[in-house]
Amino acid sequence: MKSRNHHIRGILTALTLAATLTLSVAPVFASGRRQPKAAKTAKTDSRSDNLLSILGPTEVSADRMWAFVASVNPDFSPDIARAFYDIGRRYGIRGDVALCQAVIETGWFRFSGGTAVTPDQHNYCGLGVTSLGVKGHAFESVEEGVTAHMQHLYAYATRLPLPKGERVVDPRFTLVRRGVASSWTDLNRRWAANDHYGESIMALFERLLNDDPPVAPASAEGEPTVLELGIPDEYIQ
Repeated sequence: MKSRNHHIRGILTALTLAATLTLSVAPVFASGRRQPKAAKTAKTDSRSDNLLSILGPTEVSADRMWAFVASVNPDFSPDIARAFYDIGRRYGIRGDVALCQAVIETGWFRFSGGTAVTPDQHNYCGLGVTSLGVKGHAFESVEEGVTAHMQHLYAYATRLPLPKGERVVDPRFTLVRRGVASSWTDLNRRWAANDHYGESIMALFERLLNDDPPVAPASAEGEPTVLELGIPDEYIQ
């Protein structure tokens, strides 16, 4: 585990910070211009593909995931972090990266900044929030909400059937073109109408690996919380 985390950190640290993303951590609907793709060697492409893959092992422990979010939002429940870890492993989804996606979608699980989703919905990824003000889907529990999130990622990442014994709880599972997005950056303009959606998730994941959460300043009521995240060149498509 330590060796693989060190390998991932090495790749991330070696990349040049080439762009700065000003990101609202409410659900993202604005899009920016696509940046030109940098030339890469075949070896770099292979490493990048593994790093950006939605499918894969969850590297960061539930305790570290909880501590990362709780450093910004002290009310964050460890039960949510544990669910991302356990259910991510069950589906073969990188639950630690999915947690970073949920941080962006929920505003550090504060559900503030203009999102219509409320904590009691257990909707951690904006499922059904198709435009600003739309409330989205609700789930019965933390586990069901995280499972729906993982299933939506699973639908995008692979054409395989759900793991044995699992039932569909994601109301939008059948609306996804299966297997169309195997990497987090493939979610750009699919999960959210933003050209750098996946890059912002991976930039936050880099901070999770380094136990270095960005400062999320307190916002006035109704105003989005804004984070500035450096995006490495390797993530720009």
